Amino acid sequence: MLQYLDPIPAYVYKIICLWSGEYYFGWRAKHIRLQRLPEEDLWIRYYSSSTTIQNLLKDHPKENFRAEIVATHIDPNAAYWIEQDMIKDHIHDPLCLNKHYIDRSANQTKFNTFGVPSPLRGRPSPLIGVKKGPSKLTGRPRLEFKGRPSGRKGERWWTNGVQEVRAKVQPQGFELGRITTGRPSPCKGKTYGPNKVPSPLKGIPTGRKGIPNLKNKGKIPASAGKPNPYKGKSTALKGRKFPSAACEYCGHILSVSKMTYHLNRCLTKLACS
Repeated sequence: MLQYLDPIPAYVYKIICLWSGEYYFGWRAKHIRLQRLPEEDLWIRYYSSSTTIQNLLKDHPKENFRAEIVATHIDPNAAYWIEQDMIKDHIHDPLCLNKHYIDRSANQTKFNTFGVPSPLRGRPSPLIGVKKGPSKLTGRPRLEFKGRPSGRKGERWWTNGVQEVRAKVQPQGFELGRITTGRPSPCKGKTYGPNKVPSPLKGIPTGRKGIPNLKNKGKIPASAGKPNPYKGKSTALKGRKFPSAACEYCGHILSVSKMTYHLNRCLTKLACS
């Protein structure tokens, strides 16, 4: 194991697939905060954060890979740029699994260009020099529509108590609002339309499913004025009787469901007396 006189450095690693020869470059600095040496970290605790390598590890055991530390540096930023330079030198290799890198001189992201070139590469665009014609909807240039008012958007109602106007800016002598006093209701005096006839069942109480209850018209029900005996009680318990028993200490008769609570109270009273 290597011994470092300086603090733990960041490192650049290379992972090689033994069955295909493909390789991947990576960079690591988190082990510094964990106080872990590069040799104790790579392929022992850390198996790369690349999704490509992680997907390969699902299909192949880690013994089918070889991990190497190719460079170290005390400055993590310098180690990062070493990794980018290595990717730049191998980005056009078909065996390189890295897809992009950052060019240090231009500070721009460069992607892997390996593959079949586009058949349109190098040809001039067919749209060069083409000018936009008139609108397809009206056939007139769009400049004719410039300056048209955009409706009444943003206008508000203003009133001086006698008349009301609609404007965006407050006119002199007007206040915000509309005249409401003295204005007749639009529904005043309207009852039925010319073709609408009032229902002959109006005022007649109905029974179930909307059927008119003509027998009880004008009669007072027998239960009128009497209190409802089931008011405040659940209708699910209506007419149901519960088993009851007598307390063996005081002889009080009550339901079985309340007997446990009652016996505890009786025993408490006997213990205190």
